Amino acid sequence: MFSHFHFLFVLFLCLSSIAIFFKPDSVSKKVHFSPQLQTDPRENYLHAKSCLQPS
Repeated sequence: MFSHFHFLFVLFLCLSSIAIFFKPDSVSKKVHFSPQLQTDPRENYLHAKSCLQPS
């Protein structure tokens, strides 16, 4: 069972990763404001997908 906050957080991660993936020119701007986004956005996307999978 996921909490409401956890669901929103994973959803936000997915949307952020997809946005970065399709707009590579904006990555530098996002990295400037959010250092934790320096990881490969595809890794974040896969991680978010795995979080949604029931264990």
